[in-house]
Amino acid sequence: MDRLLDVAVRYHLVLLAPLVAAWLLTPLVGRWLRLLGSQHGTELGKELEQAGTGSVRLLILLIGLQATVGWVPLQPTWQNALGGVLYVLSVVVGVRLAMRLSRVALRGYLERAAGASRERAQREYLPLASRVSTVALLTVGAILVAHHLGHDVSSLVAALGVGSLALGLAAQQTLGNMLAGFTLLVDQPFHPGDTIQLQSGELGRVLEIGIRSTRIRLDAHRLLIVPNGELANSRVINIAEEPRD
Repeated sequence: MDRLLDVAVRYHLVLLAPLVAAWLLTPLVGRWLRLLGSQHGTELGKELEQAGTGSVRLLILLIGLQATVGWVPLQPTWQNALGGVLYVLSVVVGVRLAMRLSRVALRGYLERAAGASRERAQREYLPLASRVSTVALLTVGAILVAHHLGHDVSSLVAALGVGSLALGLAAQQTLGNMLAGFTLLVDQPFHPGDTIQLQSGELGRVLEIGIRSTRIRLDAHRLLIVPNGELANSRVINIAEEPRD
């Protein structure tokens, strides 16, 4: 009788403790996400809270179950198997949570741009950044799962590090121009249609702020294409025809 009571108590603790932890901690994490996002706008804080609440609750529950699985009176083999399944599920939910929050945060940051710049940023930068973050997070999740299952991932991590370094060095200027273009779209020192004067003296009307370069019409027969990195790191005079709010 005492044995059955002990087993029943353990099973109840295994289920009850993670549920209580999820019930208590999820609102706190939601408020923290709202506070973090509210620094860049009230709507962003609400979107982060809505995007993360469900996954945060599930993640806390899975982590709690993994922590209490040792209380279950099972054979070590079954305990290890159950713990492994819970760990893999925790990684999957954590990666999914990170992907959702990163997309919401990036979209909210791009909302700071105005008019056509916002539409262009959301059309060109948001899909690209979402794919890059998705690949990076999935890679990290796969490495964590493989390491937990006992596979040697040191060579894989080293190969990814060397490959990323080689790719970064090879595409250093392209990546720099892309980041500078993102900065120009969000910071908005000038807009398409503005007349600007470059530090080198050229004067023209901005036609388009692209991912890698900006096109400036100098006159009817000359089109100047300037890498975004040069515009972001040099002095530019914006000759505004009408003041903007």
